[in-house]
Amino acid sequence: MFVICRDQLTRLVDRNADGEADYYECYSNQFTSSAGGHDFICGLERDAEGNFYTAVGGQGILRISADGSRSDIIATGFRNPDGLGLTADGVLTVPCAEGTWTPASMICAVRTGQQRVGHFGFPGPRGTEVPDLPLVYLPRGVDNQAGGQQVVQSKRWGPLTDQILHFSFGTGKMFLVLRDDVNGRLQGAIVPLPGDFLSGTHRGRFSPFDGQLYVTGMQGWGSYTPTDGCFQRVRYQGGNVQQPVGIHTYRNGVMVQFSEKIDEAIAAEIQSHFAMSWNYRYGGQYGSPEYSGKHFGMQGHDYVAVKSASVVNDGKALFLEIPDLQPVNQLYLRLQIGKDQFRELFVTVHALDEKSFIEAEGLVALDHKPIAPHPILVDLALATRKVPNPYVQQLAGARAIEIQTGTNLSFQTRSFQVKPGERIALTLKNPDVVPHNWALLAPGTLREVGDLTNKLISDPDAMVRQYIPQTKSVLAYTDIVMPRESFRIYFTAPMEPGNYPYLCTFPGHWLVMNGEMIVR
Repeated sequence: MFVICRDQLTRLVDRNADGEADYYECYSNQFTSSAGGHDFICGLERDAEGNFYTAVGGQGILRISADGSRSDIIATGFRNPDGLGLTADGVLTVPCAEGTWTPASMICAVRTGQQRVGHFGFPGPRGTEVPDLPLVYLPRGVDNQAGGQQVVQSKRWGPLTDQILHFSFGTGKMFLVLRDDVNGRLQGAIVPLPGDFLSGTHRGRFSPFDGQLYVTGMQGWGSYTPTDGCFQRVRYQGGNVQQPVGIHTYRNGVMVQFSEKIDEAIAAEIQSHFAMSWNYRYGGQYGSPEYSGKHFGMQGHDYVAVKSASVVNDGKALFLEIPDLQPVNQLYLRLQIGKDQFRELFVTVHALDEKSFIEAEGLVALDHKPIAPHPILVDLALATRKVPNPYVQQLAGARAIEIQTGTNLSFQTRSFQVKPGERIALTLKNPDVVPHNWALLAPGTLREVGDLTNKLISDPDAMVRQYIPQTKSVLAYTDIVMPRESFRIYFTAPMEPGNYPYLCTFPGHWLVMNGEMIVR
């Protein structure tokens, strides 16, 4: 177990391998902060080659050569970074604060050896270039103001040695940060650890004398903690520490590695676990609500079905089979791994492994499962491109027709009649709880167009086109209409009499959400 100590300490000295105190001299003209009230200069960290790194609010991550003769920016786009971490294998971690072009607080990861200058999204996209994605997103209710990170360097911290710790200025808490590398793309999860600090926490360091963690912090804007500041020790007292220590996202589910064996009788039951997901919106607004990944534009969370749970790797890993898993900003897992033992993980899923995990009884490979584009591709397209609706131009003398959506993916109006060549002003009202649209088709093309709409799930530009497939069979259409909103279009009815189908082109809706316009 770990204990947070509240006694005041008088001395904490860091010395190099020769036992001599290290002193670093920084030249103020090497880098500057911005005029922003929260833009700090954070660091220093030093890599194996002797280079120094610092995070500067107005500039990004700077790499400073060992002799101080050169500094280079290696990544940008961090909103109000308040910390900097460095792993043994050369990954820098930088926290960002929620705000404009930063939909939630997050921790970014940058490899020290990368050649390109990464950009993580703030203060906006670079043209149509897709921003780099964070290692993890931090939900507002979990950490509203992110502090720094520190690798567990001490062998006296038992099973958590070499893990990454994250400190929260906003909540005064501490988290594990798990890394997952999928085809070179870094993603991961945060795991809340027990205990509270007296104030918001900024920095942590392991002492070379006692091998324990010392944390400092303060209270201020956005921190919901009881005291103005703290200097506290967290020490490992021995014994078992049962925590998630690794994670990997496969094509058919998620593997979570634990520090100790888990109770197979409990953990192998799917009723022991719960999963849900949601997305954020990358845009110029301040932060982002939490949105459904299944129904674009709808606020809320999606239940994620766990098909099976398997205890593997000598009883120290749990694989959750999730066939419907897709890239998502936030996947929440609540796992029961023993009697009265629950663990929470907030997972960021940028990519799925090309392979399925099938090394347990009953698991099925999903090698040909279609993978949806990452949510940020849709947000970027909406922020940088717009396809105007050609049917919003008013037509004089148009007859007003109103269609309402119903519950359970339906239109309340299943058919209506118009005259050949008649001018129509059609309003789609959506009292439903999910988004819908309306599209008029050429006779006999309902299934053809419906099949095309199902494929839009893998098209990152689909939302820009209002989920309208690119086919001449679509004769007129509305934009996507959000819950409790409406949209009006104008069009001229075809001259040829007949039955003209209409449908909602949102992927998966058309099979039951369709009707007919009768020209007679």
